[in-house]
Amino acid sequence: MTVSQMIHRNKGLWTLALLLLLSYGLFFYQAGERYIWDPDEDEYALVNREMVEDGHWIYPTANGNPYNIKPPFYNWMGSAISLIGGEVTEASSRLPSAFFATAGVLLTFLLGKLLFGYRAGLLAAAALATTPLYIEQARWIQIHMPGTVLMTATILCFFWGYTYEKRRPLAYLLMYIPLGIGTLTTGPVAVIMPALIIGGYLLLIRDFWHIWRMRLGWGVLIYLSIAAPWYATVSMREEYARVLLFTTNVTRYFGALVHDHPFYYYIKRMAPWFLPWLLFIPGVMIAYIKHLSAKERKSLLLPLVWGIGLFLFFSIARTKREVYMINIAPALALLAGASLEWAISRFESSLFWRRCFTWPVIPLLVALTLGALGLPIYAWYRAPDWLAIVAPITMMGAIAMACAALFLAKKQNLAVIATIVILLTGVVVYGANTVVAKVNETMSPRAFCHHINTIIPQDEQLRMFAFFRPAYAYYTHRRIMYAYDPAVLEKWFTAGNRVFVVTKESVYLNLKETFPLPIYVIHRKEVDGRDILLLSNQPDSKTS
Repeated sequence: MTVSQMIHRNKGLWTLALLLLLSYGLFFYQAGERYIWDPDEDEYALVNREMVEDGHWIYPTANGNPYNIKPPFYNWMGSAISLIGGEVTEASSRLPSAFFATAGVLLTFLLGKLLFGYRAGLLAAAALATTPLYIEQARWIQIHMPGTVLMTATILCFFWGYTYEKRRPLAYLLMYIPLGIGTLTTGPVAVIMPALIIGGYLLLIRDFWHIWRMRLGWGVLIYLSIAAPWYATVSMREEYARVLLFTTNVTRYFGALVHDHPFYYYIKRMAPWFLPWLLFIPGVMIAYIKHLSAKERKSLLLPLVWGIGLFLFFSIARTKREVYMINIAPALALLAGASLEWAISRFESSLFWRRCFTWPVIPLLVALTLGALGLPIYAWYRAPDWLAIVAPITMMGAIAMACAALFLAKKQNLAVIATIVILLTGVVVYGANTVVAKVNETMSPRAFCHHINTIIPQDEQLRMFAFFRPAYAYYTHRRIMYAYDPAVLEKWFTAGNRVFVVTKESVYLNLKETFPLPIYVIHRKEVDGRDILLLSNQPDSKTS
C-alpha cells in the first residue's frame, strides 16, 4: 500500500490529526507564558481563584464582591482544571478557551462537510483557525469563545437532524445540550442567537413549521435540567438575580450601559479581525445570485443567515464590542471555505471562479510581501529594539510568499492556501514566544504587584484610588479596598497608620496640588501604556 493510499484510507484520522496539530500551534502553544492582560482576563482569573480557594462555586465572587455579570460555567471549567493542577494560573484559566476553540474548528469542519463537501469543510476549518479574532479569543480568558462554539454545536446538531431524517431524533435531542450549557455560559443570548439562525433559515426555505418536529417537549426538559438548577438557586438572592438577568442582558442590549456605539460601528471595525479570509467572501455572494445551482444556493443559506442575522442583531444593540463579532466567525469561515472549494474545483472551466480566486489572492500576496518587507524598515525608524524580533517574521513572510507565487504560477491553488495557513500559524507560534516575551512585563501589572508584595506585608491592607482592576487583586493575592471620592482618600491618609494606595500617575498629578496631606510615591511602573504609582502617607526607605 502506497502512502497516498494509506492517507486516503484513513482520511478521517489524518484530517483530525492535521486539525489538532494546527489547533495546538495556534491556541495552546505557550498559552500560559503570557501574563494576564486587560481587558476581562483578570476578572475571570480572580473569580477562578476565589472559587478554588474560598469555595464560591454557586455564588461566584471577585475581590470578595458578588460576580453576577455572567453565569459561571466558564469559571467552573477553569477552576476545575486549576484544582487538577493544584493552583489557579494563567494556563489553567486559559485552557477552557483553547479547548473550546479546538472543538469549534472540528465542528466547523463537520458542518462544512455537511453543507459543501469534505474539502470545503477542511478549508473552512483552516480559515476559522487562522482568523485573527478567533486566535485572540482562543488565547484569552473570556466567555466569548465557548459561547460561540456551543452555538456552533447547536447549529450543527440542527442541520445534521434536518438533513438526515434517520438521525433526526438523536440529533435534535443532542441540540438542546449545548443550548443548556450555553445558557450557563453566556446567559439567555445563548438561546436567542441559534433561534434566530435556525428560525431564519427555516423561514427562507419555506419550512418554518418544521420547528414543531424538533422534539420541543423533550428538548425543553433537557435544557431545563441543565440550566434551571443554578438559575433557580441564585434567584433566591433577589439582587444577585436582578443584575444577572436584567442589567447584564436587557439593559446591555437596549440601553447604553457600557461601550455605547452607533449602528454602523461594526462596519468600520470588523474587517481586520477576519482577514485574509474575508477577501474570498464577496465572490461567493455574487455567485449566489447567478453562478450557483439551486442546491448550492440552498447550502449557502445557513451560513448567510448566520452571518447577516447576527451582524444585524449585534448592530441593533446599544452596547457594542468588537469581540462580539466572534459569533459570526464560523459563518464567515464556512462562506470562505465554500468560495475556495468552488473556485479551486472550477478554476479551469470558469472565468468567474478563476477571478474569485486570483483577484483576492494576488493583492493578498502583494500585501503580505510588502508587510513582511516593511516591518524591519518600520522598526528601524520607529523602534530599533524591535528590529531583531521582527526580522524572523520578515524571513518567514518572504519565503512563504515566494512559494505561494510559484504555486499560483503553476495553478496549484490548494498549495497557495496551504502556504498562507502555514505562514499565519508560524507567525502566531513565533509571536506567542518571542513577541509576548518582549511586551509581557509592560502589558501586565504582574511585576508591579510582585514588587508591592516585597514592600507591604501580606496582612496589611492594599487600597486603590480612582481606578480598580482585578489583576491587582489577583497578582497581590489580596482583597483590595478601592474608592473614587477624594474625601475617602483623605480619610485613609489621616488614619494614623501607614497606608498604601495604587493609582494612575495622571490621577496623582491632578490630586497632589490640592490634596491637604503629604503624598509619597513609593513605586512607579508603566503598565499597559500608563504609569501606575504606589502611594503612601509615610515615606519609605524602599522608595523607587
